[in-house]
Amino acid sequence: MTDLNRTVTVVHDGQQAVVGISSILGAGIERVVLFRVEMRDRTFRQSTYGRHWEMAVFNKKDWHRMKAAMSPTAVRSHYRRVTSTKQLELLDAIIALPSVSSINWVET
Repeated sequence: MTDLNRTVTVVHDGQQAVVGISSILGAGIERVVLFRVEMRDRTFRQSTYGRHWEMAVFNKKDWHRMKAAMSPTAVRSHYRRVTSTKQLELLDAIIALPSVSSINWVET
């Protein structure tokens, strides 16, 4: 049984981050682990099979900015896509660290 509350704390480029499991897709051998990273009071998660990262929207300013950019028919979400190249590189580098990638996150 996989523990979804399992986390590991890592330090990368002087920044402390907590890495955990956002969700697990699939079954059997074909499982895909989607990670979440918490750092600097922000929460990030992978979505759609790890194709992109999303950042949790907490404050009112961020929420209104996101709503204004979306079409009226779009589904509202409390996460927005991360578009900063530096932030994307940092998140991918944290997931690629040996202390994170060497863990068997999916236990059968």
